[in-house]
Amino acid sequence: PNGNVAKLWNEFVQTGECTDTTPPPTPTSVQATSTSKGIELTWQAQADLESGLQAFEIRRNGEAIARVPASSESRFGRPLFQGMTYHDTPVAPLTEMRYQDPTGSPSASYNVRAINGNNLTSSPTRVVTYRDLVYANIDDVTLKLDLHRPQDRPRAPLVVWIHGGGWRGGSRKKPKLLEVTKHGFALASISYRFTNHATFPAQIHDCKAAIRWLRANADRYGYDTNWIAVAGSSAGGHLALMLGVSGDVADLEGEVGDQHNQSSRVQAVIDYFGPSDFRLRGRTQPDRAYTEKSGSFALLGGLRDGRVTPEIEWRASPVSYVSDDDPPLLVFHGTADEVVLADQSQRVTDLYESRGLPVQLVWLEGAGHGGKPLSL
Repeated sequence: PNGNVAKLWNEFVQTGECTDTTPPPTPTSVQATSTSKGIELTWQAQADLESGLQAFEIRRNGEAIARVPASSESRFGRPLFQGMTYHDTPVAPLTEMRYQDPTGSPSASYNVRAINGNNLTSSPTRVVTYRDLVYANIDDVTLKLDLHRPQDRPRAPLVVWIHGGGWRGGSRKKPKLLEVTKHGFALASISYRFTNHATFPAQIHDCKAAIRWLRANADRYGYDTNWIAVAGSSAGGHLALMLGVSGDVADLEGEVGDQHNQSSRVQAVIDYFGPSDFRLRGRTQPDRAYTEKSGSFALLGGLRDGRVTPEIEWRASPVSYVSDDDPPLLVFHGTADEVVLADQSQRVTDLYESRGLPVQLVWLEGAGHGGKPLSL
C-alpha cells in the first residue's frame, strides 16, 4: 500500500525475512476479571508486519511475571506467537491472549507488552478495565459498573460516567469520556434501573448507591475518591445534575446497596444537555414532556398513572435542590437541540450564578442532541 511496504516485500521475497527496527503495536483493550483463581487478564493486539509477534509480557506492579505463550519456539528455532503455517489458515487451536494470575489482586497495576520476532518490545498498555462489577441488587435487577483504571497512576482521581437513553435504554459499555484515562483519571461507567423496572426516584437511588460502592472499594481497586467528578449526557446529564445538587438530601439517598456508611457526595459535575427543570419543560415543550415522545413521561409516572403531577416534576428537577454548598458545574448544550431545549441548561446555569456558585455554560453552535458536533 505504500513505498515502505514495497521495500519490505522486495527484501522478504529475496531473503525470506525483512529488517525490523520498529517495536510492535501496543496491545489494547486489556481487561481484568476477578475469579476464584485470581485475576484473569485478556487483551487484543495487532500483528507486527515486519517480523511478526513472538509473545506477550505480563507485568504486575512494574515487574515481569509471565510470558504468553510461556514457550514460543517453533521447530525452526524461531519464536512465534502462533504456530508456523505455509497457508493462509492459522493452525488450530489458536493461542489465546489470556493470562491467569493466581496471586493477583484488583489493586495491582498490570500492563501487557508485545514482543516481536526481532525481540523489540512495545510500549506498555496504560489502562486496564474491570468489567461487570456488581454494586447492588434491587428488585431482581443486578446493577453493575465498569471501571477503567490507568496503570501508571495507582491513586487516580475518579470520574463517573452516566449514560443517556431517555431513562429507558442505553448502555454503560462504551463510555463517552474514556479519553480521560489518557490524562490520569480513572473512569467508572455505571448502569441504573430503567423505567420498565421502576420510576423516579429509583434512578437517582441507584446512582448514589454506585458512588457509595466506589468509595467503599477505592483501596481494593486503587483510585482516589477524595475527589469525584460525575458526568452524563441527556438522561445521564439529568442524573449527574441530581447527584451534584442533592448531597445529603435524605429523601434521595434510598436504600440501594450495602455501603450506607459512605458519602454519595461528588465534587464536580459535567452535564451534557440534560434536563434540569421538568416544570419548565412542561411549559415550553409539552408535546414531549407529557407524551411518550420523551422518556421523562414514564420516568415521572405518566405511563403508570396516566399523568405527571407537579409534585413529582418538582422532586425530579435538579433545580429544586440547588444550594450554596453545591459543587462546580460545567454544562454543554447544542443551540439546535430540539429534544432537550437549551432553556434547560440556561435555567440551571442562571440558578447557579444567582447563588455565586462556580458554573460555565458552553454553547455549541448548530449542534443538536448529541451526534458528531457534540462528540465527547
